Amino acid sequence: MVLRMWFFYTLLPLVTATIVPLGILLHGVRADVRDQSPHALETAGQSGWEPAAATHVRRARLVAGTVAGFFLVDLLWVGPFSGWFGGAPDYSPNWLPRILPVSIAAAAILVLVLLPSRSVGAGRVLTAEMDLQPRNLGSFGSPWWLVAWLVFAVALVLTVVLAGLVSSPDDEGRYSILIINLGSASARGDFLGWFYGVPLLCALGVLMVLTLLALWSIVRPTVAKRAARAVDIQLRRLQTRTVLSLSSGALLVTLGLAWTSIGFAGRMYIGTTFPGVGDVKVGSPLEAIAMPLWAAGFVVEGLGLALIMLPVFTRRIRVSSAVETPSTAPANANANANANANANANAGAGTERSEQWHS
Repeated sequence: MVLRMWFFYTLLPLVTATIVPLGILLHGVRADVRDQSPHALETAGQSGWEPAAATHVRRARLVAGTVAGFFLVDLLWVGPFSGWFGGAPDYSPNWLPRILPVSIAAAAILVLVLLPSRSVGAGRVLTAEMDLQPRNLGSFGSPWWLVAWLVFAVALVLTVVLAGLVSSPDDEGRYSILIINLGSASARGDFLGWFYGVPLLCALGVLMVLTLLALWSIVRPTVAKRAARAVDIQLRRLQTRTVLSLSSGALLVTLGLAWTSIGFAGRMYIGTTFPGVGDVKVGSPLEAIAMPLWAAGFVVEGLGLALIMLPVFTRRIRVSSAVETPSTAPANANANANANANANANAGAGTERSEQWHS
């Protein structure tokens, strides 16, 4: 019975909510890659760009796959029993599970910052070449990625603050419960109050600082010149997308867990019997939005997990060592040979006409 409830209420909604947005994201990313012009780089084997691109793709897949694995364990097994949904079995408040997704993403982004994928000398330019083009945090990524990341962060902050304002103190003064009063009776349940919200806001601040630091480390180096410029820009676009995918995914997963937790607590009610009145039931002040918020939580969790998994499917940047394609080279050679033959023929004809005039 418990396994069946876990399948229908946890596994099936999460898988369904993840597959659809992941397919949409992959289609959009691949369409964006197809829109890019082919990249050609002379002496690619000696430039170091091809190993740098391969290193980033390999590291992005490894980091994103590891983070996605941790998130799946947290959402499918740890989350339902760690305090996100109705509290721990022994009702011992613990704020650590609430910050787990954000902490995992922050650690992954820190790894990407400390271990950059750009090879030594990959972005080296001549001293006489100066890059005067202004660069900001959104120079190497779609503005929508950065705007969406900020919107997700603001939504999570507002959710935590509003939940903290609705929460009530427990017997030890910790704002970690929701209380419904009905006369002399009351009902209480675990809730995302200040006791859980303040550590979550602190972890969110750390994640945002590390994300901005990672974006700044991508933008700061001077862009390569000449033939390497296109490959350098494309590599930085991949790095920016990887960082924002991990950070945005963690924000959405945490936001989805918060909405699901609030929706779960919002369905709580208390009932009692009054003489001459009969049975009376009173729901929580969040009863009107409890079910929509609970359902929206699963959708947001799926979208966040899809963003976390997106770098796993990153395609390798193909660097060509020749600018001309093999099919055009023979044609050019034949054209040059014909041109030389016509020139020799014209020269021979001119010489013959000159000899006849002298005779």
